[in-house]
Amino acid sequence: MCTIAIGATALASGFAGVSIAAGAMEIMTASGHLALDLRKEQQKEFDALERQVRKKVERDYKVWLRHECGNDWAKRADVNAALAQLDDALHRTRPTVADMVNAAHNPVLLVDTLIERLPESSLYRSEQVASGVFAAIITGLHGLARTDEKLKPLFDTLSWQKALTALEELKDGQTNIRAEISELKRELHTKHGIPIENLEKLFVAAQHQFPNGDYVAAVNRAVEAIIARDNEPVNVGNLGDDLQKLIEEARHAFRQTADVQQATESFDEIFQNTEGQMLRAAALAAEKAGMFAAVFRFDDAIRHFELAARYNPDDAWPRFEVGDIRLSRGNLSAALAEYEEGKAVAERTGNERDLSVSHNKIGDMEVARGDAESALAAYQAGLVIAEKLAAQDPTNTEWQRDLSVSHNKIGDMEVARGDAESALAAYQAGLAIAEKLAAQDPTNTQWQRDLSVSHERIGDVEVERGDGDAALAAYQASLAIREKLAAQGSTNAGRQRDLSISHNKIGDVERARGNTEAALASYQAGLVIADKLAAQDPTNTEWQRDLSVSHNKIGDMEVARGNSEAAFAAYQAGLAISEKLAGQDPTNSGWQYDLFVSYWRMADMEPDPSKQIKHLTAGLERLEALHAENRLLPIHVEWIEKTKDRINSIRDE
Repeated sequence: MCTIAIGATALASGFAGVSIAAGAMEIMTASGHLALDLRKEQQKEFDALERQVRKKVERDYKVWLRHECGNDWAKRADVNAALAQLDDALHRTRPTVADMVNAAHNPVLLVDTLIERLPESSLYRSEQVASGVFAAIITGLHGLARTDEKLKPLFDTLSWQKALTALEELKDGQTNIRAEISELKRELHTKHGIPIENLEKLFVAAQHQFPNGDYVAAVNRAVEAIIARDNEPVNVGNLGDDLQKLIEEARHAFRQTADVQQATESFDEIFQNTEGQMLRAAALAAEKAGMFAAVFRFDDAIRHFELAARYNPDDAWPRFEVGDIRLSRGNLSAALAEYEEGKAVAERTGNERDLSVSHNKIGDMEVARGDAESALAAYQAGLVIAEKLAAQDPTNTEWQRDLSVSHNKIGDMEVARGDAESALAAYQAGLAIAEKLAAQDPTNTQWQRDLSVSHERIGDVEVERGDGDAALAAYQASLAIREKLAAQGSTNAGRQRDLSISHNKIGDVERARGNTEAALASYQAGLVIADKLAAQDPTNTEWQRDLSVSHNKIGDMEVARGNSEAAFAAYQAGLAISEKLAGQDPTNSGWQYDLFVSYWRMADMEPDPSKQIKHLTAGLERLEALHAENRLLPIHVEWIEKTKDRINSIRDE
């Protein structure tokens, strides 16, 4: 075997930066006090180190591989296979504070601990070359981090012990959340019949994939997606009615169990005997991959999408699906490679629709990179093909919707570039198609929602253009559709939230037009929905923030009406939520700024100067902390001086 354990270290673990940096983030965001102590410079250094080693990997990898393995093409292929799946293994094995302490900073022991977390079937447990790459990269970045002057404190025993103490305190404060999760499991079991033990696995998988995110909300979305999957028609083309029935039965079983293996046992016979059934096996592999993705088993999903691609190399979609997973994990270069491979398949097979999709996928990746110009160019390339296909067959609803989506994506990029007129033209083109589709089938909820989104986007642009009448008309058109959809799916949280957003947008326009009563009525309608959603899932941070925003909007209107008591009560309700969110994640700059705004509003309502100063000082501390970490938007920096001036003015009085 080529000298993997030594040679891979030369890569300086450009891939492991993701995992170690994520582990550091978990450590440093675990408690407010810990974050203040460790987060600032060390987080920057981790990010810088990750960028450094990634650049080195991209620059030196092929040269290193040729030097270490020579002409041993089998070994070189093994290394390539190992590296292709490495980001997923590192994502799954993310190191924690306890890992570092228990390993006593011994990188070999740390590697052993992490590898044990991988499934028995993992490439990194079963293949010597792969495990060597994995070990060398973890060891390499560990060594780099320990020798970096600004990162050394993270490896100091006292620092780790302090981190562990903070984590224990955090656990004590999460008792209520665990109780709420247990109740949600029981509700899901009662409502959908999914076994409790399977729901527990789903929660564990979600928490692993979203350790610093809203994994409870992710579970809710997963259950909704599983149900929706069972309700979707199965299209297997000319591969046989028996295959369609097989997939329909698997989806129904998946809905009842949320267990992929149990639901797809009937697929095994075709997988084991693919002779003459390659296309059928590809369809089943893709179906199984989609189920794995739905329950957050993304490594298994990737493996089965790749299996589908091998069974049917003329299908670009498995590559697109893998690219989407890579993109969701932040691995942009790997996502681009998958999208480009899908694009190559589409070009080779002459599948113009897939080629258009590939351009859009690449555009989405450029959006994630923050490159609006490149994204726009990709979307425009996709639009050219979508226009051609839509003109070629005006009766093909899929192609028509593709064209509408392309127009909307271009509109989004024009908004990002600050070109409101071009954005409006693109959105209006998308709207025209969405209107035709929605009129063609009023029962198609996806098309109806597409239409509501088109109206909303046009409303947003009209606000930017200063045309309040046009904006209000667009928002009202969107609201009318969303009211119908929400009535049809009263338990569908997504539809309910869409409706709440529409009420708030209309309220914003009425407020700008000086219609205080109309604005208040709209905000109150939005509040009713936001309150219901927040009560439904107290762990959903997005819904909690929505509720805080609704309270603040109502407070603003009560101030305009001269009703100070009602305004004070609304602001207090918003402040309570903002404090909870900001305390939950001190690294979330948006939530910290929300809390500053709440403090400022409370200061407005306080007649007591000392209480005014207290609120303003608390808000100022939040802004200054964000500014010190370069996480305060330039537009908000001026509020630091404004707050100081206001505090001084109150003191002078």
